[in-house]
Amino acid sequence: MALTPLEKARNKAAAKVRDRAYRARVGVMRRRLTKAEEAPDLLALKAQGDAFRAEENRLFAQRDDHIATLTRQIDTLQAQIKMLRAGTGISEVSKKRIAAYDAFHRQLSAARQHIKSEFPDLEGPAEHSASAWKPPAEVLAAMDEARKQVRSVTEVSATWATNASEDA
Repeated sequence: MALTPLEKARNKAAAKVRDRAYRARVGVMRRRLTKAEEAPDLLALKAQGDAFRAEENRLFAQRDDHIATLTRQIDTLQAQIKMLRAGTGISEVSKKRIAAYDAFHRQLSAARQHIKSEFPDLEGPAEHSASAWKPPAEVLAAMDEARKQVRSVTEVSATWATNASEDA
């Protein structure tokens, strides 16, 4: 249902009164807020907060400067480490070490081959096992003589026990 022109006029008049009263009330509140914000005790606290903010900003800037200085020092040290790792002095010594060990191993190998050439009967498995060794004739003869001298198993056990106690 639509409003009549009279009802519309009444509502308009009421809205004007409401709006004036609202503006007046808001105006009073805003003036009181402004007055409260300008109170000496609040202004002193704000000034104190502003001073702390300025000090804080100064400390942040000082910290950032210190971090930047340390970062530059770290970059310098990392560059020095990189140079040291790539240093030619160590690589020259490394080359000399490799050459020295190569010479050592060549001479050691030659000495071993020379000594082993003097013992051809100990080549291959015979170097590590007496059962794989082909003894020379004089050892074979001594082995046969030892077999002939044994009369019984108990005599061999007694001989081994005597030899073991003599070795200790």
